[in-house]
Amino acid sequence: MRKSIRLAWLLTILLFSLLLQCSAALPPAPQMECARVSTGPGPEDMAIDRSQPTTRILVSSHDRRSWTPHGEIYALDPHSGSSRILAREGEPAGFVLRPHGMDIRPVAGGDELYVISHGEEMDDANHSIVVYRIEPDKLIFVKQLKSELLNSPNDLSVAADGSLYVTNDAASRGSMLEAILRLKRANVIYYDGRDQWRVAAAELAFPNGILIDGDTLYVSTTREDSLYAFPRQADGSLGQRRLVASFKGQDNIMRDGDWLYTAAHLSDLGFMRHRSDESVPSPSVIYRVNRRSGAVEAVFADDGNGVSAVATGLVLDGKLYVSPVFQPFVYACRLPATFQQ
Repeated sequence: MRKSIRLAWLLTILLFSLLLQCSAALPPAPQMECARVSTGPGPEDMAIDRSQPTTRILVSSHDRRSWTPHGEIYALDPHSGSSRILAREGEPAGFVLRPHGMDIRPVAGGDELYVISHGEEMDDANHSIVVYRIEPDKLIFVKQLKSELLNSPNDLSVAADGSLYVTNDAASRGSMLEAILRLKRANVIYYDGRDQWRVAAAELAFPNGILIDGDTLYVSTTREDSLYAFPRQADGSLGQRRLVASFKGQDNIMRDGDWLYTAAHLSDLGFMRHRSDESVPSPSVIYRVNRRSGAVEAVFADDGNGVSAVATGLVLDGKLYVSPVFQPFVYACRLPATFQQ
């Protein structure tokens, strides 16, 4: 018994030592004027909705500390700097939306929002992808996609034909050992838009953000600190991955012109402490990566006192919208002229 206790303590010390080593310095970034736009807690992901007369941003909101309560989809108005909850209609009886990653698919008769929804418990296996038709003041339920391959979905990207790719960030959902030891057990799942699901890419360490860009699929990995590009084949299969850029703690990916905007968490320990205690800051960065040259530069950096644990950076009309994993607001920042290209 004493030997097993000693072993457990040694393992605990080892894991925390690894966590303490897993941090990066805050890089230099331009100073910007930023304002908070109130939302619900945890506006982790965002998508630009161009289906309305006035372009807006849809925001995925869920309390990722309490978890059990339902979440909401917000519509953020870039012109007024305000947001509001979008009503939802037609959902199945007993369904509860706990949204995470999402994407918008332009279709005739009304664009569609695809959003990952989780189960009642943080680590349960009840995940799905819910599809809504987007209307000015509400979302209309279209369908719910399920597969046993969706074991820990994080983000998704939808093609014009309704096929999509999803990142499973872990093989065993919620596994601290898998995350801390950077085990390459997670994957990317492909859905053909009809009835077939399959693994498209495997042996990844916490794949997180994902983005379809023509015949290329970009995937960011939080625990490999790597942004990959996969060539897409006509049948949805993926070719050999190529390393595009390396930097710590990568999260969601958004595109603006030739640039990929990728959020990054600089401190594993800081993120974990912030997750359990909102008063503890978690530093983060928004990098932009040139799709052609692979050049990387920091666009936004915060030590956690302005905004903590940033998940997404989205550019629209000269502003950078920054959304955190836990806090109840989106940061709207005016980009310097040199970054408005």
